[in-house]
Amino acid sequence: MEFMKAAKDIFIFFVVFFIRGNVISCLTIRKGEDRAMIKNYEDFKDAVLKLSTIDLNAYKERQMKRRIDSLIRKNNAKDYEEFVHILKTDKTIYEEFINYLTINVSEFYRNPAQWKVLEEEIIPYLMEKFSGRNLKIWSAACSTGDEPYSLAMVLGKFMPLSQVNITATDIDKEVLEKSTVRTL
Repeated sequence: MEFMKAAKDIFIFFVVFFIRGNVISCLTIRKGEDRAMIKNYEDFKDAVLKLSTIDLNAYKERQMKRRIDSLIRKNNAKDYEEFVHILKTDKTIYEEFINYLTINVSEFYRNPAQWKVLEEEIIPYLMEKFSGRNLKIWSAACSTGDEPYSLAMVLGKFMPLSQVNITATDIDKEVLEKSTVRTL
């Protein structure tokens, strides 16, 4: 039972980051698009979801609202509606906003309880079921890459790393510039 709960938690964790990892970094504006009626933060979150596929409901509201309000002031927008218009029309500010949203927290073996379940239950189960096969993993939204390295270290206990291909990505261009391409 603990295995299923942990697997569900890990699945949800990966799905959230998989969705976040699919955010398109280019800006598309439809000709003749009207400005949306954005009256409050809830409307703003809906507009951001439509614009970027980032669901701000997944973040701590108080902290995220404070960060966004700061960015709105920095860009001299008078309210959420004007700021969404700016995001739709200025690719540079849009990319800055996307980078600003990302948390960029990365550490080896972050959330130790999940790593323990992964190492003791999930990976052994997968090794038994798919023994001898090469493994391809996409680690989305991984900031500077500590989690993919942690995953490689855990997998190295179960199989030769020559059978593992981990692709690590993030939408934050600044953090990607700080990272380097690494091959295990």
